[in-house]
Amino acid sequence: MDIVITLLLILFFCLTPALVLWLSRRIKWLGKIDPILILYFIGAIIANIGVLPQHPATQKVQDLLSNAMVPLAIPLMLFSFTYRKSETRDVLIAMITGLVAVVIGVVAGYPIFAKHIQDAPTVAGMYTACLTGGTVNMAAVSQMLGVEGQRYALLNTYDMMVSFVYLVFIMAAGIKIARKFLPVKTLEHDAAAIQAELEKAGQNPYAGLFTRAGMRDVLMLLGVTVVIIGLSAGIGLGLSKLLPGTFMMFFILAITTLGIAASFNKKIHTLRYGYDVGMYFIYIFSLVVASMANIRALDFSGALYRDTCKLPGINICRN
Repeated sequence: MDIVITLLLILFFCLTPALVLWLSRRIKWLGKIDPILILYFIGAIIANIGVLPQHPATQKVQDLLSNAMVPLAIPLMLFSFTYRKSETRDVLIAMITGLVAVVIGVVAGYPIFAKHIQDAPTVAGMYTACLTGGTVNMAAVSQMLGVEGQRYALLNTYDMMVSFVYLVFIMAAGIKIARKFLPVKTLEHDAAAIQAELEKAGQNPYAGLFTRAGMRDVLMLLGVTVVIIGLSAGIGLGLSKLLPGTFMMFFILAITTLGIAASFNKKIHTLRYGYDVGMYFIYIFSLVVASMANIRALDFSGALYRDTCKLPGINICRN
């Protein structure tokens, strides 16, 4: 019975993202919503309507998948990264500008909000990771910091809600406002590159995945990923003996470093589907962590806040 439940749960968590992606390509309005947000809702719903079996195997599968997906995803998503010398200057300027903006925001906001937020340093670290590297970076840092899945899902949901409002503003008026005082450099090859990216975005990134050539590429990528994970685990174990309690930090850092190093190998870099398979693992991770959440225990209006009555120097109590 345990084996049957385990297999059914693994199939559900692994195949549901594929169903969401398939529906997103066929239902126009659904395709405008981030698949991760959809998977959060699905996970939270099934966790709270009694669909998931109340069985020890359920928690084992959730723990296994939530712990395995991020380490698998990171190298796969890094293998396809390209570092062109011609783009280095502009990329560095954009990266440094973004990092400075995030640091200013975190440093300025921390004294204002820290006293109201439970475990504020962890929240600040996760949002810094998210704003500098996206969802996968936030997921990696959450594992490094030992953040429970329910809290991660809640923080990521807040980020998506705020980001949605911000992107609507940017698309509606922000670009026009920015161009009034920021220089605009438009080149023909830039326009061609943008058009190529738009056409690529409209295609199914998983088309051809299950052909012989596609499966060969994926299996080779997974093999390299497993080797990187093994080496990273050894590095993490070795360094954690010198600095106890730091295994996960060094483990994730090693995976990232080795993943970037492997991307410079031409044979690995030219293999297809690495980024998309890695992103699929993040979809599975998102569904799993959401399925571990108890909505009835969440306070969306104050989930991140301490009881201010108990803080020294604060006399105003929230209702």
